[in-house]
Formats: sequence, structure tokens, C-alpha cells
Amino acid sequence: MEIINVLACIQARMGSKRFPGKVMALISGKPLIAHIIQRLKKSREIEKIVLAASEMKENDILEEIAKKEKIDIFRGRENNVLERFYGVIKKYNPRHIVRICADNPLIDAGEIDKIIHHHIKSKADYSFNHIPAMNNNYPDGLGAEIFKSNIISEIYKKTKIKRHLEHINEYIWDNLKKFHVETLKAPSEIAYPEIKLDVDTKKDLNFIRDIYKNLYKGKYFGGKRIINYLKSK
Repeated sequence: MEIINVLACIQARMGSKRFPGKVMALISGKPLIAHIIQRLKKSREIEKIVLAASEMKENDILEEIAKKEKIDIFRGRENNVLERFYGVIKKYNPRHIVRICADNPLIDAGEIDKIIHHHIKSKADYSFNHIPAMNNNYPDGLGAEIFKSNIISEIYKKTKIKRHLEHINEYIWDNLKKFHVETLKAPSEIAYPEIKLDVDTKKDLNFIRDIYKNLYKGKYFGGKRIINYLKSK
């Protein structure tokens, strides 16, 4: 089997409890999930992208998106995201796996590449810059998190707690002393931890639609332009 160094796994499902169907909500004429995939393709460090969706029939539309965007899809149990990631690892055998949530339509490929590079260089178990934590000053929703694949496999074999199965990073946060965890300081031009760029509600969606309406123009735009636009308002 060919060794993949860095694989990105986008976890997605139509049945969000707070906002059902949000991954297919249109933003500038495209589904939210399509924007995530297309932005992730700008990464120079990621070798393969896999959409990890549930087996429920309502998620068949995500399989159509994956085919259209020419990426793989892996389907597993609805409420066991950890098992889905473990399945992706068993199938593709990556050394490291980047986790992308399907409610982050403004991920910055450059910032994701930075955390991947730092993670590998520092030999960390888990690294992140997708949320403001450990005084990194990142906005919520620009970056990503990356795990050594063997760490996900280890967690899968150790825990049966529902919260750990649905949120694969929670086991690490609950047991920080057992893991080598790294983050990066946000560059000053995007160091606004009070800014939230993920989609949990329809109000969030309208906020993101406004950003796309003003910045997208059919081409990629990064975190610096997003922050500059929000500061100008």
C-alpha cells in the first residue's frame, strides 16, 4: 500500500442537530461543503482529501458532491465519528490525518499548511490552529487540527464514551498530560480570537454569505482578506 504522509478528512453529515442540511446550504451559488473542499485543495501539504460521511441515506447527496469534486468518500456510522476516522486510517494508511469540520467554509489553506508543517517538525501527537486556545489568538474556523494516525487508532481502542466517539479531539483535551500537543501563535494580521467563522446557525450562515458576496468573485481568498474586510465594517 502506498504511504500517504498527510491525508485530510472532512467530517460531514446532513443531520446536524442545530442546523440540519447546513452542509448543502448555498453560498455564492455553491454548497457550503463544496467551498470547503475547493479551499482545502489549495493546500500544498495535503496529499489526499477524503469526505467522511454517515451511511444514512440522507447523506447520499454528499457522495454526489465527492464525485463532482473528484475526491474519495468513506461512509460509516452516524454518531461514531471516531470509528469513521479509524476506518479512513485503516483504508488509506496515512501517517498524519487532518480533521476538517463541515461547518468551516472559510478555512485558510496557508494556515492549515503552517500547522501541518509545525506538527511534523515538532513530532507532536496532536496540533491545532482551528480554535482560539492556549493563547494562540486564532479566529475560530480558519485553521485545522492534525493528529498522528496512530494516536487516533489508540484512542479508538481505549474509549467508548459517547462524547469521545462524536468529537475525536475530546479524549486528548480530557487527557492533555498524556499527549504532546502543539499550536502556533496567529500572525498579527489575523490574531482576532473573538471572531467566529464557523456555521452553527442560520445567522452564522448569513454572516458567511456576506463575506463571500464581497470577497469571493469566483477565486480563492485567504484569512488576511477576511479579517481586513471584517475590520472595515
